[in-house]
Amino acid sequence: MTPLSRLDLAALCALPLLLAGPVQASNAINVHVNNVAPDKDGKVVVILDTARTGQPACALSNLTYSINVTTAGGQAMLSAIYTAIAADLAVDLVGANTCTEYGNTESIGYVSLRRRGT
Repeated sequence: MTPLSRLDLAALCALPLLLAGPVQASNAINVHVNNVAPDKDGKVVVILDTARTGQPACALSNLTYSINVTTAGGQAMLSAIYTAIAADLAVDLVGANTCTEYGNTESIGYVSLRRRGT
C-alpha cells in the first residue's frame, strides 16, 4: 500500500463537502422588531413583525431569531436592534443557519439598519 499524495488527501477531505445538503439561512428584509426578550443566561429572543423566508429545519417559528449577548458580536447586534426599536427603523436580519442559543430558534448572523424611507 502506498501513502496518499497531497492531491488524493485533499480530494478525500473535500468529499463530505460535495455530499452535504444545501445551506439554508433565513432572511428577514425590511422588517421591524416587535419584541426583544433577554434571559438570565445571556441569550435574547428577537420577535419580528413579518415572517422571514428560508429558515433552517431547526427553527420552528418564522417570526423569531436569537442572539448570544455574552459575545462582543452578539452585543453589537443587540445594540443595533435596540437602536432600530428606539428610532422606529426597519432592519435586515440574516440568519446563521444554526439554532445555537435555543434548539428551536435560528441564531442571527447579521444585522443591518435601514434609514427611513428605504
